[in-house]
Amino acid sequence: MVQRVLRNTKPRPRFIEPMECQRVCKLPEGGNWVYEIKQDGYRAIVLVDGNSALIYSISGQDFTSQFRHIAFALRNLKQGNLVLDGEIVALDENGRASFQELQNRRTSRQPIVYYAFDILHHNGRDLLGIPLTERKRRLDQISEHFEGPLRLNPVFQTELNPLVAQVRSLGLEGIVAKRASSIYLPAEFRTPGRNTGSTRNRNL
Repeated sequence: MVQRVLRNTKPRPRFIEPMECQRVCKLPEGGNWVYEIKQDGYRAIVLVDGNSALIYSISGQDFTSQFRHIAFALRNLKQGNLVLDGEIVALDENGRASFQELQNRRTSRQPIVYYAFDILHHNGRDLLGIPLTERKRRLDQISEHFEGPLRLNPVFQTELNPLVAQVRSLGLEGIVAKRASSIYLPAEFRTPGRNTGSTRNRNL
């Protein structure tokens, strides 16, 4: 008698090596580009799988125990299984990212939050191969349920020069430009010289 073993072929939430930006001297412009503020913190991939939530650094180090309040908020999000890409940020008195406060988080009294800027997996489906605009739409829907330290990183589809001037005046870290039609390419799959559809300028 031959017994058939039924396997669940749907992918599960897991660590996905983050997509990297190309550093440039001049950001691209045009209707197919959107812009985000470059947060000054720790890049982090977060996983929600059932009742568990895990936080990983850009290199795959488990950050969960260091940011338990973020993991707690993720467990209580109740939006299904997820993999999000974002940044852990400490905010100063003016609400700006402070890397120094983040490094001194054990003694700092400043709030530490998680800014989500991409969604890579949702409820058994990887979203890496769909356009950024569609991933942003799905992330927007989920972010309506964000509370506490979970935040959505703002997206701007506007003229570049006024945005650059505003970022400079506020003393922010920089700007990330993303092609609206781009797919998500984890660093492990990126070939040398390939355009990822995501660029940044930190020295404004």
